[in-house]
Amino acid sequence: MATRSTPAAGASGGAEPRLARIWMPAYMRLETLELEALLNVIRNPVATALYLLLLVQTDFTNGHFFSSYANLQNLLTEPKPERGRPAKKCSLWTVRHAVDQLVSVDLVRRGRDNESQGQLRLWLEPRI
Repeated sequence: MATRSTPAAGASGGAEPRLARIWMPAYMRLETLELEALLNVIRNPVATALYLLLLVQTDFTNGHFFSSYANLQNLLTEPKPERGRPAKKCSLWTVRHAVDQLVSVDLVRRGRDNESQGQLRLWLEPRI
């Protein structure tokens, strides 16, 4: 009997993404070419925020990032306010589009086996 896979967390019909927290590095540097691509070429605030999230979660020695789209969706969604309506969740399409934009300006490279392994592996320029 074949197993049927369910949609990824955060996708339509999938489970809700779990709350995520990131640990900040002591420091982080941004190069002029990175800022040029983010602020003058892409000009997408979600892609800029995503790039910063990727940077702080990347292994600085080799530039490897390993996580999931659901985790990134959660981190890009505003926290629930004490009162009033909760903020609109960042959609899977929005996160994927932002990753595509970062790939298009060579700030990020995708892992070769992402789809077949059901993982999100990205590579950024090492910081060391």
